[in-house]
Amino acid sequence: MNLKYERDPVEQAVLDWECAIEKWKKVAVGQARKSARFKAWEASQKKVHMRNKTSAVMAETIVKSGLDWETRFAEVTIGDIEVEAAKKMMDIARAKWETGRTNAVTLRSLQ
Repeated sequence: MNLKYERDPVEQAVLDWECAIEKWKKVAVGQARKSARFKAWEASQKKVHMRNKTSAVMAETIVKSGLDWETRFAEVTIGDIEVEAAKKMMDIARAKWETGRTNAVTLRSLQ
């Protein structure tokens, strides 16, 4: 016996919304970890320079002027963009759910 269950648009929208939330959560947690690693790396680099009697301002300038900092900072910034994109997809999924729900209510009231 092979029964196929077809989801109505509202149910599918809820499932899509749940998937979007899970994806956002995964991307956001990954980005939080990436950001924390970057901040720890940056602080350790500054600390090395400051141990050599360099001022905090000069140590920060030295660290931020290096190519390694630029690459790492770009990775964190790209991760931030990915989190925002996932948020937007979550918002779109929610809007689709709201549209489907509104349509279902309208159809019920017309019947």
